[in-house]
Amino acid sequence: MIRPWPPPIWLILLLPWPNWISGQEPPLRVVGSHYVQKILGYDGSEGEESIAYRMTSSLLGLMKIREGLADVAFVIQSSQAHPSVPGTANIPLGYWSVYFAVHGDNPLTEVPLARLSDLLRKTRQGLKSEWGFLLPDEPDWANRPMLVTFGLTEEDPSYPVLNHWFFQDEAVQELGSLGEYLADPIGAGSSALLVLSQLPEVDRGLRLLSLVQPGDTVGFPPSQENLFFGDYPLRCSLHLVARDIEEPRTRRFLAGFFQSRDLEKLGDSGFVAVPANVRNQALLEFDLEF
Repeated sequence: MIRPWPPPIWLILLLPWPNWISGQEPPLRVVGSHYVQKILGYDGSEGEESIAYRMTSSLLGLMKIREGLADVAFVIQSSQAHPSVPGTANIPLGYWSVYFAVHGDNPLTEVPLARLSDLLRKTRQGLKSEWGFLLPDEPDWANRPMLVTFGLTEEDPSYPVLNHWFFQDEAVQELGSLGEYLADPIGAGSSALLVLSQLPEVDRGLRLLSLVQPGDTVGFPPSQENLFFGDYPLRCSLHLVARDIEEPRTRRFLAGFFQSRDLEKLGDSGFVAVPANVRNQALLEFDLEF
């Protein structure tokens, strides 16, 4: 019987060696939405074992963590809570939200969510509205045309919040065509109702509207505190979930992330960070201190 000759040593050296033979660690598998990729500059497509996906929430990221297919996941939670994964580290980072504002000379201070939803559905149908729709007890405003202008796009992290609350997760294209979109929504004038993805600067003369939820009599204005406690409803949260907090690669990743200026980059896109003491407490629970 003729036995096959073993391959020459040079051919063996050319074959791909597993990481454990070469002593190299496998790449960290990070899952994150395209929003986080865009804002943080993290390219999840680099590396054969990296995973990137695009969706309006992050249930898929939690599934990959649960099945051991990812090490770290940036998870965007919509208003529908996702199940937690036992044994993982869940660190809250902050919130994106949708805000409504009027100019300072507009008497409107708060608006019921139901009325606001009716208004945006009417706008989507291409119908005009007047301020009497929201200010029935203000005769000077009753017949004044309302200009609904969107200071956000489908690419903003806040877009899934707007879509879920007001358009029942239907595909909405070209938000500008739904209202009277202006290139500079801040300069739209006193007849504008502004839909924003960021808190406006205090010196722009705008009044942010409090939102009254069904069954309530008091509205809550958007603020970091109200977003954190959920009193202001139009929000989605961002968490960082780690599958194995003791994994050295994961700990190095977390150290680099929390010691960098990445959260400030998130702030440039309307992100409102959780209070520092809340994030630090979550880190200490997992024996992490940066």
